Amino acid sequence: LGQLTINPENRKGHGKGKRKKNNEPDDNTEHLGVGFVYRKSLEVCREYFKQVSSREIHINLKARGGPLLVTNLYAPQSGRPPNERIAFFERVEEIGEDIPAFIKHIVLGDLNARLHGRRDYEQNKVREHIFGRGIDYVDRRINDGAILNRDLLISALGRCDYVIANTYIKKNPSKQITYRSPRTTYMNNI
Repeated sequence: LGQLTINPENRKGHGKGKRKKNNEPDDNTEHLGVGFVYRKSLEVCREYFKQVSSREIHINLKARGGPLLVTNLYAPQSGRPPNERIAFFERVEEIGEDIPAFIKHIVLGDLNARLHGRRDYEQNKVREHIFGRGIDYVDRRINDGAILNRDLLISALGRCDYVIANTYIKKNPSKQITYRSPRTTYMNNI
């Protein structure tokens, strides 16, 4: 099972809706989305899938020990308006609260939340394998009045009793999505 995230928001002029002939934006058009890719042989395991929005899709699979629900999410980038980002992470919280305890639930996708570091009280949600500028950077941004996706994510996860699983595993810097090349001062995207 693989995830699919379509993200043209980084490209100039994309992700903001098409324009009508009179050059007014068509706010109903989105140029992003999420999906799943899986082998045809897994089709017999699929109980259902549900596309909730261009940012949220669920697939429920029959598995030993009970059903497995996989949710693929694509969070608004940090440059989007705060009310849009807050609404998204409130939805993440709703999803987690609505899942019965007997269902195994995995959330994956692009949550657009750079962790940078962890606070002492976040240790049960975020482990030590974090890439970023450190918790002092996060605190400075908050003191400047910024609403960070990382804090919205951690808040939502805390209420749902979820953890950020990829912080449990040490990753070689060259295998991370963003890393600093040896002997350089700039960041590379793989």
